[in-house]
Amino acid sequence: MDGLRKAGGKMNSQELLTFECTDWSRVIWSTSSGKAKATYWANVRESWPDIPYTAIRAKRCGPTHSLSLHRTAVYRDIPFAHEGMVVKIEPGWYGKIVGNNASANIDVLFVDGPHRGQVLNCHPRHQITYYEDGQVIAAFNGREKKP
Repeated sequence: MDGLRKAGGKMNSQELLTFECTDWSRVIWSTSSGKAKATYWANVRESWPDIPYTAIRAKRCGPTHSLSLHRTAVYRDIPFAHEGMVVKIEPGWYGKIVGNNASANIDVLFVDGPHRGQVLNCHPRHQITYYEDGQVIAAFNGREKKP
């Protein structure tokens, strides 16, 4: 339950926020603008090696509603899923949905467990429980919905 409380809006006693960095084309979920800048820099420094870290700017943006995530959610038969939604991945690690990927899976930012602070690719119907306002919306065990 402690993980659910943390995932319900807090991460390390800080809010989970969205930021856009430098080219403003990608939203990054993070707890601070500095962490968002570091994530962005790590992703672009190979293809853009001359950019100094100090040249990257991060601005906070409001709630995001990704059309891409919505398409993935409908395709995977989880139309209720949205960015910022709390999920629990078995064996009990909590996180928030922060996007989707080309494999039609969801990206989850973990708030506890061994993957805390990492965004990882998760199958949206395999050993996952979805929460809205602390209530279970849906739970899946393998590929079948739990009774």
